[in-house]
Amino acid sequence: MKTKLLLFAFLLFNLSGVNAQKVQNLPKVQFVLDYHYNLGIIERGDLYNINRSDYHMYGNSLRLSALYNLNPKLALGAGIGLDRYEAIGHNTLPVFATCYYSPLTKLPRAYVYSNLGYAIGNETHFTRGMLFDLGIGYRKMFKKHFGLNFQIGYNLKQFRGDRLNWWDTDEIVVEKYSQFRHSLSIGFGFIF
Repeated sequence: MKTKLLLFAFLLFNLSGVNAQKVQNLPKVQFVLDYHYNLGIIERGDLYNINRSDYHMYGNSLRLSALYNLNPKLALGAGIGLDRYEAIGHNTLPVFATCYYSPLTKLPRAYVYSNLGYAIGNETHFTRGMLFDLGIGYRKMFKKHFGLNFQIGYNLKQFRGDRLNWWDTDEIVVEKYSQFRHSLSIGFGFIF
């Protein structure tokens, strides 16, 4: 197993273009503060099923990420955020791992990104559930420690929790639920 991991790391390191042209003078560590508008498309689950045509589903997200630039093409990091999803409102507090990869040598500022994480919290203030983002982005650096970040992608958010059910029976029953929302995400932010 260790041999496979070392081989994978070696291939990733070599395929990611360590010797690629350094168009950007990126520092080793960067912080990214992003705002995203999540245009809800569909939500399905245990409680209800809604479409964009039924409700005005949208969401707002503010996230802070720390990125470590392994080389000019690959950056890995972690982040935390505050997300609000409307049309059946949910507040979430996601903690996630992030990856930026720039596959095109001729467009080194363009990248694909992915976030994978879980929203922590309690039933009172924040809804729990997993998070997945996938998309493309573009970063424009004005100085070594200041730039702008633009992203467009797909956002999948799970809402998990407990609900009280008292209308089906004479007693109050606590039931677990899980909802999945699919959204188009459009974002911009600052790189420090």
